[in-house]
This record gives sequence, structure tokens and C-alpha cells, in this order.
Amino acid sequence: MREGDFVIAEPRRGLLVLEVKGGAVELRDGLWWQNAQLMKPTPREQAFRFGTLLLARLADGQCEPPAYGVATCFPDVAFSAPPSQDDLSRTTLGEQHLRWLDQALPSLVEHALPAPRSQRGNWVGRLHELWGETWKPRLTLGQRARHSAEDRVMLDGGQLAFLDALQDNNRLLVEGAAGSGKTLLAREAYVRTLVRDYDEAIDLLKRYVAANPGHEFLAQAGTVWWWRELRAQPRWRELSQAGR
Repeated sequence: MREGDFVIAEPRRGLLVLEVKGGAVELRDGLWWQNAQLMKPTPREQAFRFGTLLLARLADGQCEPPAYGVATCFPDVAFSAPPSQDDLSRTTLGEQHLRWLDQALPSLVEHALPAPRSQRGNWVGRLHELWGETWKPRLTLGQRARHSAEDRVMLDGGQLAFLDALQDNNRLLVEGAAGSGKTLLAREAYVRTLVRDYDEAIDLLKRYVAANPGHEFLAQAGTVWWWRELRAQPRWRELSQAGR
């Protein structure tokens, strides 16, 4: 569903869709122009199209407002007389109205909406459901491994599932034959870095470096991206002593 610029809900009166067009707007010979470009569809046509979709979504939730209407606002255009067309003369706001919106909006609602009828359902609550959703984007640890764009280690499905499991468990037992990836997965230090448990990550890396003195970890760790946060920790220099 395309979004309208503003949706104004007045519980006792109804629903108003306010279409906003910036820039130099004018009505010339019955055609709407914006910054010398012909507007198709017109502002009110856009508002009505969106309003029709919105009413359908409300109806899907067994809801209907007591009344419905549209209005227009041209915030960059000031005028003494509004357009003379009947559907525009009292339902158009300009730049001069912006500082007095507390007075202009109630009057706009009264002129743009027909007389209220009986409403159906909690239509205001349904609007909050449509626009008031709370969403915090996040990736699980396994998905981070899948989507890292640079210097990523290619893990199989089971290994990615292991990383996801670490997010909900402080400790896991990893079993597997030689070459199955135990050493790679045992680098829980990387996972601890992701969850900002830096001291535990350093301790794990010290053990790894001590057990693999021939590994080029210290040389590589200064450049790869996944240790970036850990390198900023004061204890990072302890790793250079662990391999000696």
C-alpha cells in the first residue's frame, strides 16, 4: 500500500488524507503544475487513490471511520485566495497556514469531511497497527556469517546453526572428527566479540595462540575486519605474549 503524506484521525469526526506538494505549485487552465512540470495524477487524485486503499485495509480489519475526506497542502506557496473550485476552496492549506496549524487543521477537518455516520470497529486502533509497528532490524550470529561481505570464512549449514545457538547458550559442546571444523568453531572468541564479551574473547584467543604457535593469527588479526572491535581493547597486546 502506497503511503499518503499525512493521515489525520479525529475519533469523533473521521479520517482525513492530507496530500502535500512542495515547490512552486499552481493551477493553470484546469491543470496542476509543480516546478513547471505537469502533475499527473493531480494532488487530490493521489489522495483519493491512497484513501481508497486505506479504507479497504480498514475494512479488512472490520473497521470503518465515521467519515472520510481528502485535502491538500502547498507548504512553499502563500496565497490570499485559495483555488475557486468547490472541492478546493476550503480544503487547501498554504505556507501562511503553517504557523497556525493548531487553528487551521480543525477547520480543515470540518470542511473536508462529510457529516459523520456510525463508525464500525476500532478504526483508530487499526491505524496504529498499520503505522505503529515496532521493528528493530537484527541478524542472528549465523546470518551475520552468511552475509559478511569481506574476508568471511565459508561455513556449512551445521556450523552456521552452531553460531546461532551460541547466541542463546553460554556454553556448547562441539564434537567432530579431524578436519570437521572444530578449531574454527572453537573460536568462540569471535562470537564473544560480537556480543561484546571482550575479556572472554581475549582469554580464548590467548589459549588458541598458545596452542597454535605456528599459526599466522597475530599477523592476520591486525588486518581482518572481524577483530576490529577487539583490537581497540587494552588487553589486545596480551596476545603477543601468549605465543612465546
